[in-house]
Amino acid sequence: MNQPAAPRTGLVAWLARGFIAATRGLSPERALPAGAAIGRAWARLGGPRVDVARTNLELCFPERDRAWREDTLLASFANLGRSLAEVVLLQGRHRASLLERVSIEGLEHLEAARKASPAGGGFILTAHFGSWELGGAVFADRGYPMTSVHRARGDQGLEQLVTSWRESSGQQVVPLGAAGISVLRAVRRGRLVMMLIDQNARRDEGLFAPFFGIPASTRFGPAHLAAQLGVPVIPAFIHRVGETGEHIGRIHPALELQPESGSEETQARILAENVSAMNRALEDAVRADPTQWVWTHRRFRTRPAGQARLYPERTGLFRRLRHTVR
Repeated sequence: MNQPAAPRTGLVAWLARGFIAATRGLSPERALPAGAAIGRAWARLGGPRVDVARTNLELCFPERDRAWREDTLLASFANLGRSLAEVVLLQGRHRASLLERVSIEGLEHLEAARKASPAGGGFILTAHFGSWELGGAVFADRGYPMTSVHRARGDQGLEQLVTSWRESSGQQVVPLGAAGISVLRAVRRGRLVMMLIDQNARRDEGLFAPFFGIPASTRFGPAHLAAQLGVPVIPAFIHRVGETGEHIGRIHPALELQPESGSEETQARILAENVSAMNRALEDAVRADPTQWVWTHRRFRTRPAGQARLYPERTGLFRRLRHTVR
């Protein structure tokens, strides 16, 4: 009788576990600079997804010179390293200290949106921006009922890590593939569903909406559900302030999405406009500080019919290591 295959643990999860082991015992004053240094080294050595990040910066900021884009690339990876260090430290004795370093602006927008919602629920529109995992933990710590929707990963080791991080922060975790009914129930129970919609959507799950002027396949489910349920979509992003672990969570007024009504053609047009409004909110946050967005996602991987692919093939030492370690 065939035995089930063991969960796949790839290079990224292997490196993540090593990073956790090295970081867990450090103070924030030592862990954050170490994380930043590792992030910058990763970028300089051309680790996985560095070529993708460089391509994204060229696509989104063609008007900026190469030196600016390289500086932004390094700063983005430094931010990512600090953010990963903060996630590790959230699991231990420094949790309270990290949460205390976050201030929140615009809570009045969140409260107004919840009051206007039938059951007090809604969608938090955010991205892989700043220290986004810390942002979710802060909302949960301050008493907001949070549900986090995340994309299941093929790498089981990394999947288990991310899920445990979010659950330890007091969030309900819902895998994207099974999100529909779970999200519906969560919103109707007055929960805030955190959606990170800055990643590429498969062709059957997304529609093309402008992002930095480029047609980007964007998940339309959140916009459709929000319109159908009459619940708010509230943009919120956590901004890193300097290099000491201070953050500001900025909550913006709820988006003015249109209700889906009329003919099928009209409803499709309204849905496309609502999705575009969500992308504009994300783009505004990224343009405000490009160093805080994670540029490593293949955001424009799904292309409109007839358009050429935008990303390079994976090559080099890290690609060979990735397959060797599995």
